[in-house]
Amino acid sequence: SIGSMIAYRLALPLVFVMLLGCKAEEDGKTAPQIHNSRVKTPSVLETPPGSIRLAAIYPTSGRYEASGRECLNGVRMAVDRVNRGGGVLGRKLFMVPYPTRSDVESTREEARRAVAEGAVALLGSNASLLSETVAQVAEAHEVVMITNVSTATNLTRNRPYVFRTCYSNDLVARLMASYVWTGLKCRKVAVLQEVARPYSKDLGDRFSHHFTGLIRARGEGEIRTWQYISMESDFTPFLQEIRSFGAEVLFVPSSFDDATLVAIQVRAMGIPITMVGGDSWSNARLFNRGGPGRPAYHSEYWDPRPDNAFYLAFRQRFGTTSRGGRAALANDAVLAVVQALYSMGRPQEIPDLEAPGLIETRRRLREHLATVKVTGATGLISFDSQGDARKPCYVFKVDGTSRTLTTILE
Repeated sequence: SIGSMIAYRLALPLVFVMLLGCKAEEDGKTAPQIHNSRVKTPSVLETPPGSIRLAAIYPTSGRYEASGRECLNGVRMAVDRVNRGGGVLGRKLFMVPYPTRSDVESTREEARRAVAEGAVALLGSNASLLSETVAQVAEAHEVVMITNVSTATNLTRNRPYVFRTCYSNDLVARLMASYVWTGLKCRKVAVLQEVARPYSKDLGDRFSHHFTGLIRARGEGEIRTWQYISMESDFTPFLQEIRSFGAEVLFVPSSFDDATLVAIQVRAMGIPITMVGGDSWSNARLFNRGGPGRPAYHSEYWDPRPDNAFYLAFRQRFGTTSRGGRAALANDAVLAVVQALYSMGRPQEIPDLEAPGLIETRRRLREHLATVKVTGATGLISFDSQGDARKPCYVFKVDGTSRTLTTILE
């Protein structure tokens, strides 16, 4: 039977080998006015003559600070390698960080500044809500934007200037729904999502959609959805209903903190259920206060093997590991732009990087970026017609403190 119930609780081979070896919100097309940011930012820096200006728009305070700083470091690594190798066709990259808070207002303000100050491309952001804001500005002004970890399904839809080096929620939801069906061989599934968080709502909805499709095609199975509000800490009412439902799998497309709380309560209640999540579980602190009592599974952007060149270089430079591939995918976003610039021709054939040539450079960059194929830290980088990366999904099993790669879905 097909069930549906929502319970609300109110209250480059070329470039990479060389380098690693060593409409929306605005209608106008004119450059916006430069505003003073409420976030502490460096004084406006003029682009050195002949350089290619890139803007890195990431949060450095607030909820997404840790992820934002990691992404920014990934961009820095790529830019430094490119410049050590001689730049792009003799031109150095000039990366300017535009730090934001973890909110829409400061993100929009910094994106507008980046466009007005002459960025050829915008890199960022690292949360779907923030990336949506950057995308609106980028599309309105016809400036390429590449996000590295924002997976919102509609982020790139009908936006030719918006790209991402990660997969979309729709793609990973389809692959994970298939994995639950064929890999785990489960037919009765519960979804527990944070209703006010765009990532959780979108991924949960897309997973339900694809699993329901499997049910309809095969004539068996059932899936039901429960939703909770932000800052929830007591999941027992939901879990009691989920236990009564008899779910074999609990899909929790939420943060690793929420997943840990759910896992602790699942185990305390003695519920025999397998927990499954998305890439937001890719944090070393997942289940650090207690797990669900049986193996759990989550999707991931890449497999950071110990001998991965980027992984080793990042750890050596910053003294820490790159969690969940965020920095590696930010690195790959830069490499995609670099390869697109290479494909635009000899230096004298690239339009001037200053106005009015800047407008033409931005448009041509978008055309070449759409056809890029280059090897990066996370594998082959290429984009489909929507601007989404063509990437596999890595599934990891978490058993206690052990995390191992289980399968690769494509």
